[in-house]
Amino acid sequence: LVTSSGNYALAAFQTGSLFLGSYLVFPVAVLFSFFLTARGYKKFLAFVGATLLTGCMLWTGSRGAWFSALAVFLAAAAIHGYWRKEWKVLFVNCASVVSIILIGFLVLPNPARNTVLSRIFIGLHDKANLLEVPTRSFIITGEHRVSLAYVDTNFDASRGQLWSEHAREGVYNPFGLGPSYGNVLREQATERFLETRAYMINGGAHNTWLQVLVSAGIGGLTLFVFAIAQAVKNLFVLLRSDRTVTALCVASGFMGTLVNATFLDSLELRWFWIVL
Repeated sequence: LVTSSGNYALAAFQTGSLFLGSYLVFPVAVLFSFFLTARGYKKFLAFVGATLLTGCMLWTGSRGAWFSALAVFLAAAAIHGYWRKEWKVLFVNCASVVSIILIGFLVLPNPARNTVLSRIFIGLHDKANLLEVPTRSFIITGEHRVSLAYVDTNFDASRGQLWSEHAREGVYNPFGLGPSYGNVLREQATERFLETRAYMINGGAHNTWLQVLVSAGIGGLTLFVFAIAQAVKNLFVLLRSDRTVTALCVASGFMGTLVNATFLDSLELRWFWIVL
């Protein structure tokens, strides 16, 4: 996180923010699970920890990580409420989720809050001084000049575009292109695959399922889906037989990890395999 010397605003693009958000998913699951099950001062400490980590996750600007954290919160709140068999507990858990997200946002410094808001309201930066409303998409180009990292929307690509292009390449290459499929696609420069500026900057399919499909083919994706299905089956067995904080951590962390895998290439992330 780089701050400008003039007003200490968050003004530079943090290239590792997506992966940072991914790494924070499971720690958030652990702290929130402890908050739900602990008592006394331990419950308070877990609440503070979950709130601070949630604030950090918001600051990364990774909306995939935001959805993952929301999946963690909802899964843990629902499972804990089901264990307790009380609607009141479920309501309190959901209220706690809202409180953690809101407080986690409010405790951030103003530039960080602007980062979050600009990722929610995309057009916010169009009507403001970039130094006053910095976002994770801004880069410093000079001593007092800041510009957007993605200035030409004609060359920028949404996840939907990247997903459709990678799905198409998966169909045309049923046996996969190997783990370095990104280099192959760039070298081929096929008409099916638009070599967008966003892809050149970020790389990858931004989706683990498509990452497996393009790199390992239909057979690899089949084995991968089978492994995930087996993990889900084992998770349900665990939740029925073990109603402890450990089971709650694993269950909510697993749900958050799966959601995160939908928005990011996760095969290189250690957390993904540890949780799986």
